[in-house]
Amino acid sequence: MLPFINGNADAENEFFADGLTEELITDLARVRALRVISRTSSMQFKATTKGIRTIGRELGVRYVLEGSVRRAGNSLRITAQLIDAANDAPLWGDKYTGTADDVFDLQERVSRSIVSALDLTLSPQDEKRLIARPIATARAFEFYLQARQAIERYQLERGAAFLEQAIAIEGNVPALRALRAYSWLAQVRMGERREGPLALAEAEASKLIELAPDAPYGYALRGFAGYERGDLSQAVRSFNASLTRDPTDAEVLFYLGISYQAACRNPEAAATRERLLAGDPLSPLTDPLPGAHHLLFGRPAAGVAHHRSGLAIDPDSVIPSSALGYHSPLAVPLSQGVS
Repeated sequence: MLPFINGNADAENEFFADGLTEELITDLARVRALRVISRTSSMQFKATTKGIRTIGRELGVRYVLEGSVRRAGNSLRITAQLIDAANDAPLWGDKYTGTADDVFDLQERVSRSIVSALDLTLSPQDEKRLIARPIATARAFEFYLQARQAIERYQLERGAAFLEQAIAIEGNVPALRALRAYSWLAQVRMGERREGPLALAEAEASKLIELAPDAPYGYALRGFAGYERGDLSQAVRSFNASLTRDPTDAEVLFYLGISYQAACRNPEAAATRERLLAGDPLSPLTDPLPGAHHLLFGRPAAGVAHHRSGLAIDPDSVIPSSALGYHSPLAVPLSQGVS
């Protein structure tokens, strides 16, 4: 799925278009009969000039979904088109109109139309997952997207400000609680040595598993916390539990892979990388996974190329940048720095 085009010349609607793209990816990934490329790889084609055939080959997909989003005041118009990537032939297309407050209903209509165009039948479990809305308010969802982007870039104060605005609108729902807990884990990754942030994240993981057992939030958090504590058994169990609920999470797959590597479970690590490659082939985390293997087994120089490859995909990605610092203090150009 390609990022939906922003039909308005403003940055605010850019987040709205990106949010719709991510929600549609999430919706379609919930249909077990479909293999959907994750948002990280899809976003590599934002504003691309590449043809549909080329994109299909690079992503290894049969069909490509493209579209646009335009807002005028509170009015909303969405266009979408499903294309056979092999011959660049349209299979289905439609236009949807409503208001910004209706965006999630419109999004569900788009998802169902795609399922119908592909002649798929939804199971009762697919139906349940398709109608789930972790954040019900469009404006809160925009703040959530901005918070998540900032926190993933380790801009924690900026992310916290957006998160507070989302919570003020939506309330302290599980998706927002999980992102706040993830920001506490980010503090640990940035070198915070106090027990507080990690203990807070672990406590919140337990609460989220109780509050939302069918969602991935608590299990992913517990996996990240287990990895930080060196409890690889807990990390592996929790990451696998998270992936049964959201199989497209590239970061969970990455940390599952390096947890397997650290535990010397090399066949599982290799299988995890193949799974990451299949679902997110252009993720900046895909190449750093074998790079981490070289570091763990005393061959740091051999991993440099893998992490450089990750940075070439996303120069702002923290994981390959910081990993280069571990592999060689001379491996990162001064203009990029080391996190």
